[in-house]
Amino acid sequence: DKASIFAPSSYSGTSPRNILVSWTSTYCPDLASGTYPNALQKIATALAPTRPYKCLWTARSIDAGATWTAEQLTDAALDAENDVVTGAQSNNAFAIAWQTDPMGLQPGEGDGPGDGGSGAHTTGGTNIWYTRTSSLSGVNPLLRNNVVQLTDNVAIPPMGDGPPTGPGASRPTLQMSGSTAVIVYEETKGSGGKDVHFHSFAYNNPDQNSDG
Repeated sequence: DKASIFAPSSYSGTSPRNILVSWTSTYCPDLASGTYPNALQKIATALAPTRPYKCLWTARSIDAGATWTAEQLTDAALDAENDVVTGAQSNNAFAIAWQTDPMGLQPGEGDGPGDGGSGAHTTGGTNIWYTRTSSLSGVNPLLRNNVVQLTDNVAIPPMGDGPPTGPGASRPTLQMSGSTAVIVYEETKGSGGKDVHFHSFAYNNPDQNSDG
């Protein structure tokens, strides 16, 4: 899918800018062995045509884009979508947020911005995840080591057939001011309608399993 990118726009240091890119992909090798196909990867059956769940990838550069290091962050056991990346202008703090749907990406209902599988229409238990690092240098795993579940949504099993119910968080936006990260996202109430939730924390001490 389309990539998100961060590079300091007003950086005035003497070393090259660090650049961080994120994107989702259906190419999702096993995180432990690197083999593909990956037995954990599921199929998004609500879509037509169906497609494999997506995982989250990153690429990072510490020499202004001359060379890159790629890293896979998730294993496609949950369907990743709507990744957003940010960082500090001082070139020493970087963060990524994204959503994961346990039942796979859902099609929209044709009555607003959710139409077409934008991730706005979620199943119960869809959560926002977050990772960060102070430096883009070093070997893998780097950002994967810091992945946390930000939100606290739990899927409620349905009474009969059908998808899980309960709240689901979607479409995060993420910005950083100095060393403070700010995340805003929308969340279904579980019985119709949506709220907007907000988190603010030191970028390297994120909320975990929090309602915001």
